[in-house]
Amino acid sequence: MDKHISHSRARSLWSAARWITLLFTVGLVASFWITPNASIRVLWYVLIPLLPISFLVNVNLWRNVCPLATLNMLSGNTIGSRRLTKAIARRTDVVGIILLSVLVPARHFFFNMDALALGVTVIAVCALAMLGGLLFDMKAGFCNSLCPILPVERLYGQRPLLRLSSTRCTSCTACSIRCLDLSPAGFAKGLAKGKNRDRHWATTTYGAFALAFPGFITAFYNTSDTEWLNAASVYGFTVLCAVGSWIVLTVIFLAGRVSRETALVVCGGFSVGLYYWYTPLAIADQFGLSGAFVWTIRISMLGLVGTWFCAPRPVRKTVQ
Repeated sequence: MDKHISHSRARSLWSAARWITLLFTVGLVASFWITPNASIRVLWYVLIPLLPISFLVNVNLWRNVCPLATLNMLSGNTIGSRRLTKAIARRTDVVGIILLSVLVPARHFFFNMDALALGVTVIAVCALAMLGGLLFDMKAGFCNSLCPILPVERLYGQRPLLRLSSTRCTSCTACSIRCLDLSPAGFAKGLAKGKNRDRHWATTTYGAFALAFPGFITAFYNTSDTEWLNAASVYGFTVLCAVGSWIVLTVIFLAGRVSRETALVVCGGFSVGLYYWYTPLAIADQFGLSGAFVWTIRISMLGLVGTWFCAPRPVRKTVQ
């Protein structure tokens, strides 16, 4: 009885957290028009840097309260035949990675300076989440398919530091052939198919993304804000670094006969390590903080990444 009450209370707390997060998001979007400069700084240099930490701890820490997931399930909280099949999932995997690859570099010539454009884009993504809920069941139409954050969740969620289950679904309805909630630790390996020690996994959609992502992050933090007329050069440099990362890491892993599973964990740890090497400096520049802040955050986050990387491999079911 006590266990049932405790479980019920926990679900109520998670539900309250979801609505608080959604209301906060509405307020943040409204603030883009009221206090644009301050709101942009809060979003990019306070809120967004917290997300990778939550992914390392356990992706469900974020997925349980994500406002886009709340909107997705508001319109998709039904059970029926509109499920995400394997054929559709292959296409949506590509779309999600493309959205991430387009939106993130656009910060340099668009979203870092234009709060109105940022607000409109956030609203458009929210509308996409709700539309996905109308077309597919539960999380199938957005959270498990088109969400541009999903590829990063998969990469950083390979070795969760805490055990935490999804609280959105009281029971699995099999809305998706691939659901990160079911097996966060085994998801990446299942997506990058191919024999464990051959080269084929590196050419799969997800394998290529994982190998290219360190270069993608490096390109982002070595590109300055500019006018939209220079968008082509921003994307060109990003592609160059991402492809270079894919080539170098593929050669290293193949030459060293590194298993697919180990390679994907290394890609995840390397990527998030790079992120937290560069991000503290960007935060310090925005808020006029000292070098001590930069190195404190760098050392702390690299320690967390090291703990994540060295964490015992969880027992899991590989998602196919």
